[in-house]
Order: sequence, then structure tokens, then C-alpha cells
Amino acid sequence: MSAKKITLFLSIVVLLVLVLATVAHAELSPTLAVTSLFADITAGNVDEAVALFAEDAVITNGITGESHTGIAEIEETLNTWYHPGRRFEVVAADEEGDTARLHVECSDHNVVWLSQFMTAEMGDEQIQSLRLDSIHLLYWPQVARKAGS
Repeated sequence: MSAKKITLFLSIVVLLVLVLATVAHAELSPTLAVTSLFADITAGNVDEAVALFAEDAVITNGITGESHTGIAEIEETLNTWYHPGRRFEVVAADEEGDTARLHVECSDHNVVWLSQFMTAEMGDEQIQSLRLDSIHLLYWPQVARKAGS
């Protein structure tokens, strides 16, 4: 092998190591964490969704004041969010530091029925808190069915 080929090969190896090191140390942003959370719930991977939370994390309903603290309570809560055919989608996010304000839509069988606004706070690459700030009920399938009956 010629000296030029060896130098080129070593340069490529060094470049790959630098790129991989940069990717490995990239921080998980609050927006990415919540997007992953809802993708996992939509797919029925609640265990993976729970793994995004810190051990002492809190999910708070800012409307009712109800809160769920710790992994066991968070797992129980997230299990109630999952339903076959339900989809969550982060449609907008505004991020500042370790905090993100998110607009999340919920649909059942492709009918968007809930628009919710949440705040997520991160720490040590995990969700420390997730707070429901407001909801907008767009459509209530059971009521619509009864009205149409």
C-alpha cells in the first residue's frame, strides 16, 4: 500500500471516530425526548417510553393538579395513554435550554380529537417533569355517535 493510501485511510478513520464521538455525546433535547415518548406510546412500547423518565420524575396535570411521581406511577399513567389505533404527534415545539413547550395532538383511528399543550423539563438526559398545561377538545367520538343515533 502506498503512503498516500495509508494517509487517506488513517484520515478517514480519524474523521469517523470524531463523528461517532460527537454523536455519542449529543444531548437528548426535551423536544426529541417527548417526540420519542409519544412515538413509543403510539407504537405500544410503554416500557421504552418509561425509560425516558428519571427515577424521581413527575407527570402533572396542570388543570386538575393531579400528579404522578416516580417510575411506577409514571408507568401506570403511560399505560392508560396507550390504546390500539391511537396516535400522538408533536406538531410544534418551542425549546429553551432544558425546557420545551409542546403542542401535541391525539387521534384515534385517524380522527384528531384532542389538542394538548405541555411543558417538558430535562435533566441528565432524562425527562424530569412533564406537565399538561391546557387541552382543547376538538371532537368527542362517543358524544358524536350518540347524537347521530
